[in-house]
Amino acid sequence: MAPARRPGPDDLAYVVYTSGSTGEPHGCEIRHAGLRDLVLWYRDAIGLTGEDRVAQTAAPGFDAAVLEVWSALCAGATLHFAPTALEEPGAFLRRLAEDGVTAAFLPTRLAEIVLTECAWPPDLRLRVVATGGDRLRVRPPADCPFRLLNMYGPAECTVVSTAGWIEPADTTGATGPADTTAATEPADTTGASGPADSTAGIERDAGQDLPGIGRPVTGTSVYLLDGRGAPVAAGRTGEITVGGRAVGRGYRALPGLTARRYTADPFGSEPGGRMYRTGDLGRLRPDGTIEFRGRLDDQVEIHGQRVEPAETERVLLAHPSVRAAVVVPSPGPGGTVRLTAHVTTVDPAPTGESLRHWTGRRLPAFMVPRTVVRHDRLPLTATGKPDRALLRRLAHAPVEETAVPNTPTAPPSAPALRPAAAESGPGAPYAEEVLTRVVAELLGAERVRPEDNFFDVGGDSVLGVRVAARAARSGVHFTPQQLLQHHSLRELAAASVTAPTARPGGRSTDVRSPEGERARRGPVPLTPIMRTFLDRMPPGAPDFADAHLLELTARVGAEDVRAVIGHLLARHEPLRYRFPRNDLGWRIERAAPGDVHVFDSLVLPPLDPAAERDFLTADLARLRTRVDLERGPALRVRHYDRGHGRPAWIVLLIHHFVFDNMSTVVLIDELDTLLGELAAGRSLPAPVPVPTWPDWSRHLTDMASSDELAGELAYWTGVLESGARSHPAAQPPFGGRPAGGAVQR
Repeated sequence: MAPARRPGPDDLAYVVYTSGSTGEPHGCEIRHAGLRDLVLWYRDAIGLTGEDRVAQTAAPGFDAAVLEVWSALCAGATLHFAPTALEEPGAFLRRLAEDGVTAAFLPTRLAEIVLTECAWPPDLRLRVVATGGDRLRVRPPADCPFRLLNMYGPAECTVVSTAGWIEPADTTGATGPADTTAATEPADTTGASGPADSTAGIERDAGQDLPGIGRPVTGTSVYLLDGRGAPVAAGRTGEITVGGRAVGRGYRALPGLTARRYTADPFGSEPGGRMYRTGDLGRLRPDGTIEFRGRLDDQVEIHGQRVEPAETERVLLAHPSVRAAVVVPSPGPGGTVRLTAHVTTVDPAPTGESLRHWTGRRLPAFMVPRTVVRHDRLPLTATGKPDRALLRRLAHAPVEETAVPNTPTAPPSAPALRPAAAESGPGAPYAEEVLTRVVAELLGAERVRPEDNFFDVGGDSVLGVRVAARAARSGVHFTPQQLLQHHSLRELAAASVTAPTARPGGRSTDVRSPEGERARRGPVPLTPIMRTFLDRMPPGAPDFADAHLLELTARVGAEDVRAVIGHLLARHEPLRYRFPRNDLGWRIERAAPGDVHVFDSLVLPPLDPAAERDFLTADLARLRTRVDLERGPALRVRHYDRGHGRPAWIVLLIHHFVFDNMSTVVLIDELDTLLGELAAGRSLPAPVPVPTWPDWSRHLTDMASSDELAGELAYWTGVLESGARSHPAAQPPFGGRPAGGAVQR
């Protein structure tokens, strides 16, 4: 019989299954080359010898077991199989002392409990504890008898990608705050190791901030990349991407997923090398270590800003009385998104208001949690990580729920109710009635009072645009800027203009003069920005078309959407504009509502979420080719039937020339209202044209030729010339904010 072939560096060493962030198990194939590097690095880094006793605590299905077993056997150490006893960490620590264990791996949450709540057994011989699996939030106390090694790495990249020693909490000579921007350019530094140095390949993490994740270990390169795959600028946050021999072969029997997550490594020195996109975020510290910044897919949009909840967690954990904190997005009123903080505390327990004040002094207002929920203990998954999915589903606070104000520029102690600053005008009682009704509808609140502060009861600037649009339908007119000046609804009612003829039950009266009406029926001048983009950008300025993905309720069908889109085309003249060109230049032409066809419907085949998203992205690219500024229309609407029992989608693709992002908020709100009417069995009202665009276009044209702007021309020309080499950044396929009601963004 021929001797068995010895495995090569690229041969399969083991397969470990992980669900990652999707919940579906994936088999990660790991190579012998990566396993060899890992075992030798860990042996040398913590100084394992034949005299050591190593605890085997990780479950066999957890890849940390590979680290424990093979490093101990490679060093000739004794391996002790010890129960983890998550419910009794003190007893577990005593068991390690009885067995004379000198080195152990503990999951992050168990390590934190051991560090903060357990007394050290007098006969404890433990000299090294390695930890990993989640973000480490505490440091060893000053009297800690062992050294703590914090490790980071996805299962797809041979257990450990980076590691660093964590210094005790009272260590002097700190490296400085973690949020400094003085970091160096990210590099593909590979940690070296050597048998003579027990700390080889390990970076010490000193200082009082949250512990970092150290430097790359042997055989591993780590890059911090932006969305285009380029290294981020100094001090910027980027996606942690792992290269080198540690990168596995891919997902077992999943070639499509492998191709998406394992990509060619343009930075590596080995031909054909690949790198793995972890989906985690990191930032390089000034000392060259990496700071973990949360998950890429945990980002949410709040008040038009991309927010990483991990940043809010970091600030909360810096509070002396907060022991643990998890911040998750939760649905807010009117389809908005807000942050909810779940915390455990020690005495003296802070109030939710004081924690909001703490974060408000250190973070922008949109990153301050609107609700603080206090727990005796945070729920954990089977692997000991915070159960974020469960926390997102919690509808009520188990112990304490504290709603916090969000008034722009208001101090933290500002009351939720504010008295009116002025007496109500003649139309104020009616305006108050309209405003309280509209705000309650959009917030989903049972009752809103005239004295209430709009921002404190859940409003924001974008929701204010929707309030202004809905109030105008009932004859109450104000600008969103006025809402920022008058926070209470009573103050806003006093500042608004009421048009009695537009009230419900009355007949709308057109008070425009014959001269003004003739001007509105005349040619519509191009705005200055239109002229600039039409002359300088590619034909049709395709990058100026914004896509908005909306989810419909089960009560709304394709024909309902078609009817509402027809209604909106009749009301909003710009949706029917086209921009033809001849020898005299560009011009705007109006099409009749019946001559514009913008709606169609597709039936999607059964697809998993990832394939469905890929299909939608590709279909959007095809749909963009049908937005034709010269021939029209500048709007496309596509309905996607996703099958029985699944809510349908619609995509609104609108060119910026006819509706900008803020105006689209109002348009989607109107779409939502009209679909709600049809879902309730009511018919659509007669469309009343909105004649604002011609007035606005003429106003901008007049301003462009005014003496006031002529005096500023030199300044603004200089500003434009200084950015002449800048180009718009690539936008995500879909954007926007929640709608609520019949449609959800």
